[in-house]
Amino acid sequence: MKKKNRIFLTNIKHNDTACLILFEQNEIKKRITQTSISINETFQNKNNIVLVGVMKGGQRFMFELMSHLKFDFEIDFLGISSYMGNIKPKYEKPQLNLETSINLKNKNVILVDDIVESGRTINVAIEYLKKQKCASIQTVVFAKKDNKHYQWKKSVEFFTFKVENKFLIGYGFDLNDKYRDLDFVCYIEFDSLCMRFLSMFSALKKNVCNFFSF
Repeated sequence: MKKKNRIFLTNIKHNDTACLILFEQNEIKKRITQTSISINETFQNKNNIVLVGVMKGGQRFMFELMSHLKFDFEIDFLGISSYMGNIKPKYEKPQLNLETSINLKNKNVILVDDIVESGRTINVAIEYLKKQKCASIQTVVFAKKDNKHYQWKKSVEFFTFKVENKFLIGYGFDLNDKYRDLDFVCYIEFDSLCMRFLSMFSALKKNVCNFFSF
């Protein structure tokens, strides 16, 4: 078994969070290329294709994926919020806060997101897309979590990685809206209790800094 490299985000973003690298940049690019081959085969004879990315997490994956696609397409975005600090769900049901700008009626839509965990975000996105009367809807995600409590109503047609139930950071994945720009994916070496404490501490530190900035 390949030994995972431990990093400290203090060396990158001035934080002392310890992480283990899960996927290096080269491996990510290789796997996205492999995923794109299956997508190209599926859509090679189709027209009116639109890639709809789920913001913010799905953007990094979507832009890399786009460079490997061999057919014509338009792009658009959906904004869906479900987490506060990416630790604890903010809403019982994820909230749609940005709709697409393209008329999707009779379009073949490829929904692109960073990860499917419980399936709650994917469900909201697909419910919205179905109301737009798309010709077809297929889903591609960067990572599919090994979760026994899936709630999605539709299968994911394409995924690049299958991962364990860990909190991921980097390559679109964030912690308190940071670290999305990292070229690799890592996971935090904390249990759920420590993760909640980290989120609360980050929020407190921000409020204190805002108070003394006056």
